[in-house]
Amino acid sequence: MLAPISNEFALSNTQAGLLASSSFAGMFFGGSIAGELADLFGRKVIFQTSMIIWGLTGLLLAMSWSWESLMVFRFLLGLGMGAQFPIALSLVSELVPSIKRGQYIGWLEGFWPLGFISAGVLALVLVPLAGWRSLFVLQGVLAVWVLMIRRVVPESPRWYESRGLYDEADEMMRQIEDNV
Repeated sequence: MLAPISNEFALSNTQAGLLASSSFAGMFFGGSIAGELADLFGRKVIFQTSMIIWGLTGLLLAMSWSWESLMVFRFLLGLGMGAQFPIALSLVSELVPSIKRGQYIGWLEGFWPLGFISAGVLALVLVPLAGWRSLFVLQGVLAVWVLMIRRVVPESPRWYESRGLYDEADEMMRQIEDNV
């Protein structure tokens, strides 16, 4: 997908390299700060906020007007994407019963690379047909869909307990046990 972007914006090799790296830099920072933010504000809030960042910047990328805007938006996209890794792992670790935890973490970690491979295949198909901007629009739309699904993800009872919110922790555990 970098080739059509490079052509449209007449990027030098250095600019193309910076552009390609910007999302990875964002992922590094997103993954680095997500755990701390989740400890402060809650797992669910940061999990959903990272999805909003991911989706909105996908739409912003589709509307990029310069390589600099692309680079900034790709960095922000990386922030949202990078935050997904530790928060998803934390939620699975804190919400799934210990007897199934290893299996679910294995599935979670196994699906990340499959998602990246699927995105590459989708880019190979969609970019020649509809252009590189369409891929980012699709990403933004899918992010809204995933955000709607994630509304049902409960807050971690452990987070409630760590904040001294024992009644909320008990209520959440009751809800989780009722659903199990």
